[in-house]
Amino acid sequence: MSEKGKRIYCKENNIMQLAILSVIGDRKEQQDAFGYDIKEDSAIVTVCDGMGGHMGGRLAGQTSVNCIIEEYMKLYPNVNVPVFLRDIADEADRRVSSLTDTKGTLLNAGSTMVAVVLWGNDFYWSSVGDSRLYMLRNNEFVQVTVDHNYKEYLKEKLSTGEISREEYDKEIVNGEALINYIGVGGIQITDHNDTPLKTEKDDIFLLMSDGLYKMLSDNEIKSIIDNFSNPNDALNLFDSEAEKKASENKLARDNMTVAIIKIK
Repeated sequence: MSEKGKRIYCKENNIMQLAILSVIGDRKEQQDAFGYDIKEDSAIVTVCDGMGGHMGGRLAGQTSVNCIIEEYMKLYPNVNVPVFLRDIADEADRRVSSLTDTKGTLLNAGSTMVAVVLWGNDFYWSSVGDSRLYMLRNNEFVQVTVDHNYKEYLKEKLSTGEISREEYDKEIVNGEALINYIGVGGIQITDHNDTPLKTEKDDIFLLMSDGLYKMLSDNEIKSIIDNFSNPNDALNLFDSEAEKKASENKLARDNMTVAIIKIK
């Protein structure tokens, strides 16, 4: 693909390598946003996917990222990480839900959020919406987060017998609709871990907007990670494979942002 609208960032510290890819795809503007702050033995990384039409989505995504990073830096180094990651979603929600246009009219914009904090070998995460966090360890590739969409709601209702298979099949056409996101004006769910995951050497974590996982399957994503020790090379192949898949299926590419964290 053309290099226009594509950015790659690389950072590292004592505990990890970080590489981030952001691609505008076939959209008119980039509504994905990302941010990070890296110290010697700690880091915060976040990816947010804005929604809300022209200007609204871009502002929602960037406002969410700015809120997360700014508030974290205010607290550092005295951060109670689990409390921060639980509460920051509510603060971002307040800011995004109050965004207005130049005439003072509410934008009614929103954003997803996935954020992680590494504190030594302690790993914490938080998510709202359907941007995802994956983990690769010892050849096991798992999605850590749960998508906050209608599909997951329907699956839960079906599993508990609250709806029938016929009702599920009728409603699943709307399955991708988000039921929880930053900017809704009162978040119902914030997924996060209070007890840290202990990282191990060569663990790989991926934060991503839906522009990647709606183009490539989990197995395809894992295969690329497995075959490249250099995160930059993996990111470039994510981009080219997503472009190839879009071309083959005559699909317009959405904004796509992926962050790879490789533990040293």
